[in-house]
Amino acid sequence: MQLPPSKARDIIDLIKEELKHKFLPLLRFQKILGKLVFASIAMPGGQGLLSPLYEALKRTPKLIKL
Repeated sequence: MQLPPSKARDIIDLIKEELKHKFLPLLRFQKILGKLVFASIAMPGGQGLLSPLYEALKRTPKLIKL
């Protein structure tokens, strides 16, 4: 199973754009995480790769430091 190249490129571009900032609002971070969760479903062990991102959400801060 594989993401279509256009969808993979969209996710990569989104991440590159957001990494230019030091902080992200919580809702923006959750939106990106949702896209990554969807993309990682087909990848064996993909959920484990997202553990650090889930860790950032434990305290439900208003801003997420990148």
